[in-house]
Amino acid sequence: MALARVMLGSGLAAVMYEAALEGRITGGRPPDANKAKLLYADGWQPYSVKIGDRYVSYSRLDPLSTTIGVAADMATLPDGLSERQQDDKATMLTASIMSNLASKTWLSGMSDFVEGLSDPGRYAGNWLERVASSFAVPAGVAGVARAMDPVARKRESIGEAIQARVPGMTDELMPRRDVFGDVVETDSLGPDFLSPFWQSQAKDDPVVAEMLRVGKSVNAPGKQYSEDGERVDYTTEEYDRYHEIAGRLTYNSLLGLIASEQYQRLDDTGKRKAAKKAIGAARKSARGVLDDMSFTLPERGAAVPLPPPPRQRTPAGAPAGSNDVPPPPPGFSVDGQAGGMNVYSDLQRAIPGVRITSGYRSQAYQDDMRRRGYRPAANSRHLSGGALDLAPPPGKSMAWLGAKVREAYPGAKILNEGDHIHAEFPGYYGAPVLGGARSAGLRNPNSGMPSPPPGFTMD
Repeated sequence: MALARVMLGSGLAAVMYEAALEGRITGGRPPDANKAKLLYADGWQPYSVKIGDRYVSYSRLDPLSTTIGVAADMATLPDGLSERQQDDKATMLTASIMSNLASKTWLSGMSDFVEGLSDPGRYAGNWLERVASSFAVPAGVAGVARAMDPVARKRESIGEAIQARVPGMTDELMPRRDVFGDVVETDSLGPDFLSPFWQSQAKDDPVVAEMLRVGKSVNAPGKQYSEDGERVDYTTEEYDRYHEIAGRLTYNSLLGLIASEQYQRLDDTGKRKAAKKAIGAARKSARGVLDDMSFTLPERGAAVPLPPPPRQRTPAGAPAGSNDVPPPPPGFSVDGQAGGMNVYSDLQRAIPGVRITSGYRSQAYQDDMRRRGYRPAANSRHLSGGALDLAPPPGKSMAWLGAKVREAYPGAKILNEGDHIHAEFPGYYGAPVLGGARSAGLRNPNSGMPSPPPGFTMD
């Protein structure tokens, strides 16, 4: 019996070790924090089994999870250790056991406490926030909050740590974002407060794979900027928007870079330098977009001038001043038509290859977007069907697209959002329902309405 137990335990550990080498089981997070950030952005999850395109956590399946975790760590930890540390098996085993214990829910608080003692400046605040929020809000209530709002939220004070555990109050906190500006969400198989299985979806992203291969780290942008030679902190809202825009521009820049022939001809050192240059240029562009937003958007409470009367289009070959395109037959409608204008179809004709990604949105749909981590404007023109979000054709820039839109509609208000252009069109409110809004079954109630008299606007 003793021999059978030894063989069973050793055999299980050996199988798990091989599975970890093949990437079917993960161990703890890499010691290199920069590598860990890229892995998380790719959907990777520590102490998990990879099933198809998902990572499902096994860390709560004690006592079996410890055996699996140690075997997986022994297979994966050497990638983040020096040669001397790799030769010292005792060091690797100790690191694995410590990492395993720190991942357990019932010991994570002790882990935070030890970190706070070893480095109070960096970790003591996290431990205090966790302890205070745990005493203030029971775990069951916090589980309900996570089930209602799966977005991971930033907590920068004890008050925010408590707020993040209260159902209905979490969406007032800023979302956590990965290195590419995407919102981080939590997911579990079944109700959060009952299920022991956390999961995430693997992205198998080519940018992440290439940056890991060449050893180029990608971090979140800095929280300060220079103004008149002084360092200034972004406000919480400004930094969230900057992080989102900079992350998306960084990803798009790196994606285009690694696909270029010039990049393929470089050695790994040259590729790291090229990636660093692309990241720097993306951050600079993101800062420019943020500056444009600061003076493009009107201040709250400021008077907004009335738009000019809607532009009337004259069909080709028709005499000036004649009526517009005849209306569709009864029971039919033209997508994007309202107010004597059809900006939607006009732009598709004027800019071949343009991608129009968002049009009309209801208030309820926009509230759900905010819950998911997006930050649409409270008075967005999408709500009245007067705005469209556009992305340029492949190979074209945002500046090029903005110029083309102004060429077609000189009175349009253009705002570069980083990965798309937000355009508002005075006198127009027939934007069609697109993307996720269409899947949600929305309908633009203003579509097809006649235009208001000259000098008037629709409320």
